[in-house]
Amino acid sequence: FLDIRKAYDKVWLPKLIDKLTPAGSGLHTMLQSYLTNRLIRLQFDDYISTPRPITAGVQKEGILSPYLFSIF
Repeated sequence: FLDIRKAYDKVWLPKLIDKLTPAGSGLHTMLQSYLTNRLIRLQFDDYISTPRPITAGVQKEGILSPYLFSIF
C-alpha cells in the first residue's frame, strides 16, 4: 500500500530545479521561474498574514504537477 495523498506537498523545489537542469537552458529557466519566488498569504476573518515564501511542493491542480512530481 502506497499513500501518495500528500506527495505533491513533499516535493523539495531546489532538488527538483537541479534535476531539471539537463532539460536545456530555456526550459530550465522557464520552469525555475514557475517554481520559485512564489508567496502565500493566509486569511482568517479580517486577519491577513504577511506573505511567506513557498519552499516546497508543486500545485495540486497544476497541469505540470504530475510531470514535475515524476521527475522528482
